[in-house]
Amino acid sequence: QVNQAQLTQLMDMGFSREHAMEALLNTSTMEQATEYLLTHPPPLLGGAVRDLTMSEEDQMMRAIAMSLGQEISMEQRSDSPEEAARRREEEDRRARERAEEEEARCLERFMEAEPLDPQELHTFTDSMLPGCFHLLDELPDTVYRLCDLLMTAIKRSGPEYRDLILGQVVHQVWEAADVLIKAAEPLTTSDTKTVSEWTRQMATLPQASKLATRILLLTLLFEELKLLGARVVESSGILDLLIKLLEVVQPCLQAAKEHKDIQTPKWITPVLLLIDFYEKMAVSSKRREQMNKYLQPNGNNWRWFDDRSGRWCSYSASNNSTIDSAWRAGESSVRFTAGRRRYTVQFNTMVQVNEETGNRRPVMLTVQKVPRITKPSKTGNVTDSEREEGDKSKVEENQTDLDSGVTVEMSASKDDSNQLKETTSCPSTSLESDYSQGSDIVVKGLTDDMTTVLIRACVSMISVPVDPDTLHATLRLCLRLTRNHHYAMMFAELKSTRMILGLTQSSGFNGFTPLVTLLFRHIIEDPATLRHTMEKV
Repeated sequence: QVNQAQLTQLMDMGFSREHAMEALLNTSTMEQATEYLLTHPPPLLGGAVRDLTMSEEDQMMRAIAMSLGQEISMEQRSDSPEEAARRREEEDRRARERAEEEEARCLERFMEAEPLDPQELHTFTDSMLPGCFHLLDELPDTVYRLCDLLMTAIKRSGPEYRDLILGQVVHQVWEAADVLIKAAEPLTTSDTKTVSEWTRQMATLPQASKLATRILLLTLLFEELKLLGARVVESSGILDLLIKLLEVVQPCLQAAKEHKDIQTPKWITPVLLLIDFYEKMAVSSKRREQMNKYLQPNGNNWRWFDDRSGRWCSYSASNNSTIDSAWRAGESSVRFTAGRRRYTVQFNTMVQVNEETGNRRPVMLTVQKVPRITKPSKTGNVTDSEREEGDKSKVEENQTDLDSGVTVEMSASKDDSNQLKETTSCPSTSLESDYSQGSDIVVKGLTDDMTTVLIRACVSMISVPVDPDTLHATLRLCLRLTRNHHYAMMFAELKSTRMILGLTQSSGFNGFTPLVTLLFRHIIEDPATLRHTMEKV
């Protein structure tokens, strides 16, 4: 037993009864017991010291748990911040693993699910367009998802369904634009509308929001279908109506500017983008028409430049077919596999990119058919026969200088590629053939009268000025139209340069400076200056 007087004395000093009894049992004198108490703190005291290193949030949570009568284990009390962080990381890792397992189970159930009946899919695709338009009216931001859905249905159902979809979208655009053109007629003495109401109706009428969503959907479909979409847009005559709408809306914008109540209609931006993309397709189709005179109907020879040997090397038969088919379909890029590596060929820059290393190499399309020149060549020029012989020698030379990776690819026979083509579904095959036919489409482009009206309308919108997004689309269209120096001078004579230089910071957007710089170059660089510069270089 312990000395009760000594026990009482130690408890008066602030030590607990259990700790004091432990010290007296392990020592023989009062001084030794006191020293033991100071050098051997109890476990609870050690936990309290560790609690001081905890964050205020953890201490608060622990106090709440204790006040609710919840037991806290000694291990949990004595956790250091590092241990707590490790424990949280472990819990997060387990949660991620559980989420991945659940996702894998859902994917497995999805893969095991029976496919829908083809008749049900046909019924859905035939009747979904009214629902899509209703969804556009209720949720305009879903236009991008609806475009993906329509493109999936078009690829599945073929060209007739594509023309049906585009026709209905164009019809709704036509109806909305026709209403806005009538509403934009100048006010007369018999009208009850105020000038403010007249200017605002271009943005507040229900047909204005309807036109904005429909024209954006048409632009997105146009961007996916490219030349095939351009053919539908051109044949429908919708461009004439949209250009007229841009022309008649300018008095409304100028009146709003005078009353300092500018409200840019949301439909102007997609209309400008559609016209810009149409003109781009027109230029592309005319260039393609010129190139088709010197290219084979199929199987053109694509090559990449090997910077180690300094020579152009041909692709394997299968990869060459893949690249050529994508190029003829109007794609901006195509992916293929060579050996164990994946590559992307970007047609806009004519560059091949290694997806693993990021290395970039030039690519080119070899002209197999050389145009014949009827006039005799002058001294110093190369004759047609010499060009043909030189081209043939280059083909033979490059085919013998393939590296090992390309040689492995060449082992793939053409029969394999033909078998792969035969395994594709009927709708996709018909679409591929339709896309190949689309490469022969020649888009007429904008007429002189259309271009003149558009330049005047664009200058008018710059003078307002419209909001930054619409201003961006306006300057982009001006940049495309002023590639012809005659239209660039027309653009400058309307005092557009002074208007652009007078724009404030609120009208700025990303890429404003390079866009305006190119626009000014179109004005300054007349054909004579360009010819002199090229000769000097």
